[in-house]
Order: sequence, then structure tokens, then C-alpha cells
Amino acid sequence: MKLDQPKVVTFDVTYRCSLACNMCQTKWYQQDDRFNSTLSKEQIIQTAKRLNVEEGATFFRFLGAEPLLHPDIFEIISEVSKIGKTWLTTNGTLITDKVANQLVTSGLTDLCVSYHSPNEHYTGVSAEKITTRTIKGVQAIESAKQLLSRSLNVTVTNVITPANYTNLQAVVNLFHGLDVKLEFFAVHSMRSHLNNSYWNGQKAEYLGPNIDEPKMLNLWQKMVFRYQLQKIRAKYKRAGIRLLYFITSQLVYLYEELQAMLVYTPCTKPTQRIGVRADGKIFACEFLKTIDMGSITDDNLWNTAKREQLVVLTQSAKLEICRQCNRQSLYRPHVWPLRFVHKLSAIFSRVVSFTK
Repeated sequence: MKLDQPKVVTFDVTYRCSLACNMCQTKWYQQDDRFNSTLSKEQIIQTAKRLNVEEGATFFRFLGAEPLLHPDIFEIISEVSKIGKTWLTTNGTLITDKVANQLVTSGLTDLCVSYHSPNEHYTGVSAEKITTRTIKGVQAIESAKQLLSRSLNVTVTNVITPANYTNLQAVVNLFHGLDVKLEFFAVHSMRSHLNNSYWNGQKAEYLGPNIDEPKMLNLWQKMVFRYQLQKIRAKYKRAGIRLLYFITSQLVYLYEELQAMLVYTPCTKPTQRIGVRADGKIFACEFLKTIDMGSITDDNLWNTAKREQLVVLTQSAKLEICRQCNRQSLYRPHVWPLRFVHKLSAIFSRVVSFTK
């Protein structure tokens, strides 16, 4: 089996973090000695260059826990940005004016600020204090972009849980006036579908005795979340098409949910993504992160026998964790007629933009 080049390369540069967000899965890794490590700048840069030369990879993401805690993160971004686009995800609370200047001038293409909630508390720190720090971090980035005449795409992602699913408009108000793209994602948990089999997550995917994991949205909460989301998006459409957009988007959503429950569409991650843990081991998916797909010291990083085995398993829907993840519409490729609907939507958006 010959795989196409990896579309996304992810480096978990460290599992250390300055926060302990309720919805974050990386806190379980912090309780296991196998993950008590940090990739060196040499390991990251050399692996990125290898994947670029050997497999044609051109998009690299730096994640963690909190990648800004890596002592060489700005040098890493600068070097890897020479061979492709780069993305960094942070909680935003460590972004001072100095850090903002370094990020803006590092060559970074995209900055993602992961923000949780204006009301749900974090371990040991109030939500209000975290919110203030995050807003100041985003403002510092905006000031640095203007001062240094540099561009940097900034996205703020808000993970929706049963504790904050009614607060979408409040989050919109918090970041109003800032040059950011807001994205909302419902929390997803595969814990109940893990077992001790090799390919099904081994239960060790969530490590340690702490099982206080946020529950996923129930059907009613999903409907409320979706209603708020489309209402917010409709506000930015032309007055004449707002109602049409709102109704159509709700119908498409209902169709997607129904299709997800009835039809299994193989996940794209095993064939499109490669991740590197902080200990140098390779993984294929964050829900299967404890399963070693190889190491950065191996002769072959991408098109391996173990990855081919995983592709066959996911294509045939033999993994329970993949089937359940698929039902939550996570990383599902669009199939007919949704592919056609989304293509029409993209064309329609371009026409509307052109006529403004």
C-alpha cells in the first residue's frame, strides 16, 4: 500500500502546561513517566526536514499541552517555517508583548488560541483571571502585527461542554473587535469506548486515576449549541439571506447527524496525518496516542507496515473507538450529497463576497 504524502505533521513538543483546563485530555499524559519528556529543537527540526524531503510534508503544527513552555520554540518555528506553513496552538495566557513580537516575527503562519469558558473554573485558577490573561495575549499579538507590519492568522477555538454550551454569544462578545477567527467545537470523549486491546486505545489513552472527564453534549444541548452557532454566523450574512442561511444550515446539520449515525465513512487521519509525541514516538491519532507507530529514529517514518495495518482496520470499521468517533462526525470526509452541498456553499460565499 502506497500512501500519499502526509498533509499534516503534528509535534507534541511538551506535555507541560501553565493551566489545567477541565476539557483537556493532555492532563492524563502528565501522570505517566513515559510522557515526562520534551522534544529537543534538534529532534523537531531534523524530523520536520526529513518529512519534507522524504514525504513532501509542508504543513507543521506545534502543540502540547503548552508549546510556549518549550525553551527553544521560537527558533524551532523560525527554522521549520523555511520549509512550509507552521501552526502553533496555545492557551494564550503566556503571551506578553515580548512573546507576541517573537511570534509575529518568527515566520509562524497560523496562531490558534484555545479558550475554554468565561464561567467554568480551571483547577486552581478562576475562569475570570484566565479570560483576562487570554484577552491580553490576543491584544498583544494584534498590537505586534500593527507595530511590526507583519501578518499572522489568529484563530480562537472554544471547546463546548455541558457547562458552557449556552455561552457562545458571551465568547463572541469577549473577542469582538479583535482580528481573530472564532471557531466553536463540541467536546468529544472516547473514554467509554476504550479497552485494553492493542488497537483500541488500551485504556492508557487516558492515564492516571483521575476520571473526572467532561461529559459530551446530549441531544438537547447539541441542538441548543447548534442553534446559537448558526444564529451567530447568520448575523454576518447579508440581511436578505440570513433566514435562508439559517434554515439551510440547520437542515444540513440534521442530515449530517443522521448520516453519521447510519453510515460509516472511514477516517482520513491514518492516511493524511502523522504526529510525534514529546518522547519521540510516532502516533496516528490523538485518541490512539499511546500506541507507538514508530519512532523519529526509524529509517521510515510514514509509509510503514504498522500504519498500513491501521489503515486497513479503519477502512473496514473494525475498531470500536473509530466507529464511535465517526458517529460524532469527527474527521469525517464529506460524502455525496454533502460534498456537493458544501461545494455549492463555497461558490455561493465567493459570489456574495465578490458582489459586496
